[in-house]
Amino acid sequence: MSFAYDYDRYNNAERGLFCELDRVLPGPVCRTFDEFDGALDGVFDKRTVEQTAEYDWKRKIFFDHLDDQASWRVVKRVKRVKRVKELYLDDEGS
Repeated sequence: MSFAYDYDRYNNAERGLFCELDRVLPGPVCRTFDEFDGALDGVFDKRTVEQTAEYDWKRKIFFDHLDDQASWRVVKRVKRVKRVKELYLDDEGS
């Protein structure tokens, strides 16, 4: 669920949108408190197979991994960069 209370201002007056929020964000995109309140009422409702497939597809647009291993991947990448730097740079950093 997303709360885009400033959707119209951002879309029309500022930079605009990179993509339509309803097409890429999982769950409802609420623009008013009433919409948000209504969406909260259904947040734990059982999804249909189609809704689940759409939700999963939208999540994958922004996330390669849907797990709890983000910190581990960052540490792994930093260590790899450090090893490469040590291999290719001398003690003076050149």
